[in-house]
Amino acid sequence: MRTGNNHSLLLFRKTLALDNSPYQTPYPTQPVPVPTTKPKKPLFKRWRFWLLLVGAALVVFMGFIFVILKISEAQDTEAALDKCREQVTNRAKYPGGVSFPEEIDIQSPDSITDSPRTYHAFGQVDFPNGFGTPVREFYSCTIVVDLGDVQDSTVHVAKDPLR
Repeated sequence: MRTGNNHSLLLFRKTLALDNSPYQTPYPTQPVPVPTTKPKKPLFKRWRFWLLLVGAALVVFMGFIFVILKISEAQDTEAALDKCREQVTNRAKYPGGVSFPEEIDIQSPDSITDSPRTYHAFGQVDFPNGFGTPVREFYSCTIVVDLGDVQDSTVHVAKDPLR
């Protein structure tokens, strides 16, 4: 029977010898449960995800609207250029020989959101005379365009740019 007591005494000494900390108890203790954290929410249930998703959708939508407005502006500018070139050419006695020595300088003070846009164009044109010799003249055009359709156009052609 003594051997059994020696064995329990030996176990008690081994327990004490594990850690010489003054806070360790020689008595067996219950395991301390690990504090549990809340389970992570799925991504679609987090408010940051939805904020980011709505923000990205808003940026894409605004980009789409901007591209549509820029395409509309480009179509209006092209319609104004064609109308100005056509009106200046119609002013010549011999329209077949008309040449534009430089590109038409066209500008609009209106923003891309304005629906009827007014364009102003200035430049030089060579009209052929009766002998076929080109005569340099100056022109100015004012064209009002709405969604690619020309509503009004005014053209002035003169030999002096100040007239």
